Amino acid sequence: MDRRNLIIGGVAVAAAAVAGGYYLTRKPDTGAPGVADGLPGQLAVAGPLGDMVMGKDDAPVTIYEYASMTCGHCAHFHKDTLPELKKEYIDTGKVKL
Repeated sequence: MDRRNLIIGGVAVAAAAVAGGYYLTRKPDTGAPGVADGLPGQLAVAGPLGDMVMGKDDAPVTIYEYASMTCGHCAHFHKDTLPELKKEYIDTGKVKL
C-alpha cells in the first residue's frame, strides 16, 4: 500500500467515526418541532374562517371580494381602486364589502 492510499483510508475511517459518534449521541425526537412542553395539543384547530365585512351590515349592495396575496391585479385593486371605492360607497353606507 502506498502512502496516498493509506491517507485516503485514514480519512475515510475518521469520517465514519465522526458520523457514527454523531448518530450515537444525538437526542431522540420527542415530538413535533416547535411545540413547547405543556402547551395544549390543538393550538390552531382547522375550521372555517368567519366573514370579514367592511361597511354597514344593512347596506343595500354587497360586494364579494376574492383576492390573492400574490396576484398583481389584486394588489393594484387594493392600492388604487379600493380607497376610492371605500370613500365613495362604503363610508357612505351604500355598499358593504
